[in-house]
Amino acid sequence: MNRIQIIIIGLILTLFALMAIVIFRYNLVFGETVFQKSMMAGCMHKELKSKNLSESKDLCECYIGNLVENYSENQIRNNIDQIKLEDKNLFNNCRPEKDDLAENLSIDTTKFYQKIGWKTQIDNNTIQEIEAYVSKKSDTLINQLKVYNNGVIDPTKSKFYELKIEGFKDSLIQGEISFFTPQDCTSIKNKREITLTYLQREEDSLIIREIDTDTNYIEFPYRNFDNYSFVGVISDFRWIYNDSSDSYTVYENYFAIDSEASTDNGFVELLK
Repeated sequence: MNRIQIIIIGLILTLFALMAIVIFRYNLVFGETVFQKSMMAGCMHKELKSKNLSESKDLCECYIGNLVENYSENQIRNNIDQIKLEDKNLFNNCRPEKDDLAENLSIDTTKFYQKIGWKTQIDNNTIQEIEAYVSKKSDTLINQLKVYNNGVIDPTKSKFYELKIEGFKDSLIQGEISFFTPQDCTSIKNKREITLTYLQREEDSLIIREIDTDTNYIEFPYRNFDNYSFVGVISDFRWIYNDSSDSYTVYENYFAIDSEASTDNGFVELLK
């Protein structure tokens, strides 16, 4: 056996070892379909950040087992946010009663707004994914919209954000928000003003913090408020120049930002 053959065999063995590690770490032996295994991988990736392997495995098997037992894959794929909101008892047996995430999966009827999400099949190639707030007065206010053409998001018709908050309880947490609007597709020079406004607890007071920028990515410091819930809004004003009329067209976009499904976020009113 020459040196090249030894190297190839070593690479193959290394590849199989890495695959085995991934399968074991993300519990990919669970599930009968690719979709169920992908849900398990996503769940394990999230839970392993704060739990050991055994706890994450038990928790994710309970979550996904309950989902596939009660709903079809098509229902889970298209309506997972609504399932979490409406079927508040689905995950009760998966976590201890006082666990934060288990509590967050239930609807808090004392809050004025509930976030819901749904998908609509526009045609054979187009799917529309919507997130909206529903108030106690039954007002429905759309906050995020994603349009997919052949499985690829269409940036010319979509507006959405991604919120990420990491850190430890009772400490300063690092927050990140990235967002996108259809106007980001234009190459025309323009003026832009963006403000992130959010609530922050300081000792016994609740204050409003603001960060001004002109980019789609914002980093911000945040101290734990009301069990990690985050409440805020992004306002995005853009002036795009029109050569033909020698004037500017003003575009306004707002995103109400919440880490929880149930909220009293007063900034939601800006979506009207």
